Amino acid sequence: MKNKIITCLFITILLLFIGIPNVLAASANISASKTSCYQGETVTINVNIVAAAWNLKLSGALNDTIVGNMNLDSEGNATTNKSFTLNTSNVGTYTVTLSGDISDYDTDETSDINKSVTITVSAKPEPPPTPSTPSTPSTPSTPSTPSTPSTPSTPSKPSTPTPQQKPTPSTPTPAPVEEKKEEPPIEVKNIEVVGYNLNFSEDKLEYVLKIDKNIKYLYIETESNGTPSQKGKIDISDKDDIILKYTKGTLTKEYKIKLEKIDESVIRANTDCPKQAQVKCPKESKGISPLTIILAASSLILLITTILFAVKGKKTNVAPTASVVTDTKSTVSNEPIISNEEVPNNIDNN
Repeated sequence: MKNKIITCLFITILLLFIGIPNVLAASANISASKTSCYQGETVTINVNIVAAAWNLKLSGALNDTIVGNMNLDSEGNATTNKSFTLNTSNVGTYTVTLSGDISDYDTDETSDINKSVTITVSAKPEPPPTPSTPSTPSTPSTPSTPSTPSTPSTPSKPSTPTPQQKPTPSTPTPAPVEEKKEEPPIEVKNIEVVGYNLNFSEDKLEYVLKIDKNIKYLYIETESNGTPSQKGKIDISDKDDIILKYTKGTLTKEYKIKLEKIDESVIRANTDCPKQAQVKCPKESKGISPLTIILAASSLILLITTILFAVKGKKTNVAPTASVVTDTKSTVSNEPIISNEEVPNNIDNN
């Protein structure tokens, strides 16, 4: 009986611990695969992020932006890892700085980030010279026999001068004309407004986006072979539209996102309360997850079962005792009781 009660309590505690989520505090760190190397070696810069939303950038030896947020369906801080390759073709000291801010899901607080890593690049040492093999000394040459003086030759007759031909002027060869190569067009693969569905198409240049009138910032991510005029965290407090202009050499391409600012209640009535990078839904709207309901019901059933087993055990221990007492009374009542007055007279008292 005791083993059953202990087993039920153990299962109840185990189910309660399974329902507790693993909480990670918000953080952002930067590191390098090596902090000292020779010229031309590969060095990787690693960035690790644990947060609900982040707006970070790399400066110094590297220039890039890291913007994002957790999945809309998940709860808790998300983990993200980014890697970048450092150019070590020149000798010197390189510093890469990670700065910006991150948001924590549980505390709803924003923290500033300012961390850096330094890499020292040295010149490759020259290999030692290979020792040369000593040359074999040459055999001294035998002195030559003096030659016999030659007989003076008979003077030749002067030759008749031959008239020289006038040089023919060469025709200049025209230089080859270089064909101008056409510059490839600008390709924009994606424009994403974090937390919204833009339905981007490369051929569509204008969009209309409905947002809450109280939002001051939007986060934009884009993928293109051109350079965008702006991306990342964008202040929209005094703007009615966002212009994204891409440049590549002499080519340009422009997209326009018109902002339709309306009341927040209208947006929540037509959406499933999306979690923006800068505005999270109230925690009261989360409701109770199905897993929590199942765990609570299982715990309640196990507790009731344990109590029923305990009550039934007590009743079982009391019932046999009552039966023994009844049998004892019955036995006593059936035996004849002999008093001193009923002793026969023929019994010899001596």
